[in-house]
Amino acid sequence: MSEEDLKSVIATYQQKAFELFNSNIVLETQITSLQKRFEAVANENAHLKSHIEGLTAQQTEEPADTKKRTSRASS
Repeated sequence: MSEEDLKSVIATYQQKAFELFNSNIVLETQITSLQKRFEAVANENAHLKSHIEGLTAQQTEEPADTKKRTSRASS
C-alpha cells in the first residue's frame, strides 16, 4: 500500500468513527428521553392505581355506611 492509500484508509476510518460516535450520542439521548417518559408514566400509573384503590375502598365502605344512615333515619 502506498502512503496515499493509507491516508485514504485512515480518513475513511476517521469518518466512520465520527459517524458511529454521533449515532451513539443520538441513541443515548433517545434512551435518556425514553427513560424519563417511562418514569413519568410509571409515576402516573402508581398515582392512578392508588386513586382506584381509594375509590374501591370508599365504594365498599359506602353501602355499609348507607345502611347505618337508613336504619338511624327510620328509628
